[in-house]
Amino acid sequence: MGEGVCADVDGPGRRSRQGGLSSRRTIDGPGLRRRLVLGAGLACLLPALGAVTALSTSGPTRARVIAAAASPSELGRWGGKVKITGKVQDATTCQLKLLSTQPLPVVYSGGSRPCSSAFTANVVIGPNPSSLRRTIAFALVARNSTSTFTKHFLVALAGPSTTTTTTPSAATTVPELSETPASQWTTSLFDSNVQTWPVDASSAQYVSDFVTDYQTDYGSVGVDTLPVYTVPPGEPRVTVSVAAGCNNFIPDTGSTIPIPAYADLNGSSDNPLVIWQPSTHTGWELWKTARQSATSYSACWGGKLDTATSDGVFQYPYGLSATGISYLATAITEADVASGSIDHAIAITLPRCDSSVYPADRTDCGDDVGQPGEGQWFRFAAGTQMPSGLTPFAQMVFRAIETYGAVVTDQAWGVFLEAEQTSDWAAEGRTGIDPITASWDGLEAYQVVASLPWSDLQVVDPPSS
Repeated sequence: MGEGVCADVDGPGRRSRQGGLSSRRTIDGPGLRRRLVLGAGLACLLPALGAVTALSTSGPTRARVIAAAASPSELGRWGGKVKITGKVQDATTCQLKLLSTQPLPVVYSGGSRPCSSAFTANVVIGPNPSSLRRTIAFALVARNSTSTFTKHFLVALAGPSTTTTTTPSAATTVPELSETPASQWTTSLFDSNVQTWPVDASSAQYVSDFVTDYQTDYGSVGVDTLPVYTVPPGEPRVTVSVAAGCNNFIPDTGSTIPIPAYADLNGSSDNPLVIWQPSTHTGWELWKTARQSATSYSACWGGKLDTATSDGVFQYPYGLSATGISYLATAITEADVASGSIDHAIAITLPRCDSSVYPADRTDCGDDVGQPGEGQWFRFAAGTQMPSGLTPFAQMVFRAIETYGAVVTDQAWGVFLEAEQTSDWAAEGRTGIDPITASWDGLEAYQVVASLPWSDLQVVDPPSS
């Protein structure tokens, strides 16, 4: 991608899909998908963290990134130009990657180009319309014929001093966090204990692919976020229409949905939105959501399910994910973390996959023969030791994957767990630090679960319906 293109990698760049159909757009290497957005903001450029991931390779020399830094160290709220410099060793090509899991736009060149000892690149950051502090994660990747070496560094952005966020009115009751989707969803397949499930015959190959994918495409297993709003019984409904050029999903969702006025779309090209109303045990999930007015939205696809009777997979071909698997059933929510336990399987995305397996009822995978399929279910084998020194969040994730597993819901540009976006907390009128942020102990999205023993995963086969 050349200079002058505003690119965003705010989370898994899922392939465009509509009613189970898909199209692929790959830029700057396999599995890396970029999106065009608007905005940006005040940047405080932090020193390189030294979070380094190297691939084990053979050969006499290995590429290395000795240092990566940005200058100037701070920008005003209206943004400006930043120069990225790196010192590398035994490299033949270098590449700057944008790893941010937030909708933060930047202008930069992400292509791979020759280098031997030094790397430079210019990055332009524009004004930030959000009231929230944002963090952009970058990686400088050095390669030679036998190895790849990645070094991360951050750009932190603060929003304007005033906020225009619409908060709940005094008459609105924000549901208590004592109830999680898993606690109400008694029929969900994704609440099942997977320790007794049989190991898949291709488990070793799929786990090897999993590890290679996260090392190659992101440098670690990361966390992506999407908006998940829990609404009370009296939440007013708004009109939802089918966006131009999209297929009709209204027969499944209905033409009105209780989307709260304070809903904060994440600005990505997917613009996902998940709404849960415990009082009616109903969940709605929309794809490519857009706010048209205070009382109307449009979307390109979506679905509705009853959490009292559904198994957690939308009726074909509806839903948000490319597999039909519900994110309400599988994403990590603020309520999960506040409870101290994630009592369900966790949604995970992969950069490469081959077809689909149960419980997925469709797929957007390509023909990546030998790779896991969408719907594939991973778990930590019984007896796997939880590493010491993990954050509270990582401990909860480890126990959840050990008990309930992690299921592939979508294809993306890296390996990511799916969680609720942290801005939902303040948007719902709650005060203090949200549980997810607090449980990360100051780590970033690419760091917080990086220390889990991913090579100790197994692939298991769920009981078929």
